[in-house]
Amino acid sequence: MISNHAQCIVSHAEVELTRSQMNESDYKPTKEEIQKWLRELKNVPEPNCGRIQELKDKIKNKTLITKESIEETAIRLAARFLGKDKNTN
Repeated sequence: MISNHAQCIVSHAEVELTRSQMNESDYKPTKEEIQKWLRELKNVPEPNCGRIQELKDKIKNKTLITKESIEETAIRLAARFLGKDKNTN
């Protein structure tokens, strides 16, 4: 039968030692670590990078929906419907 409780591999003393080693006041990063983090940060994309590219593509392909394009379409539709009404009367 499988037990619901897993046996801990790490002893309590080791956990306490690790906890004290990781205390923020005791930890000071080395220059190499800081340089490594800075290099890694350069590879992290901006959060809006994908959205900006999507907007650029829509502008380039002239598929971006703006307030002006909606108003222009509404005017065209109204003119078309009014024109059809005039032809039927």
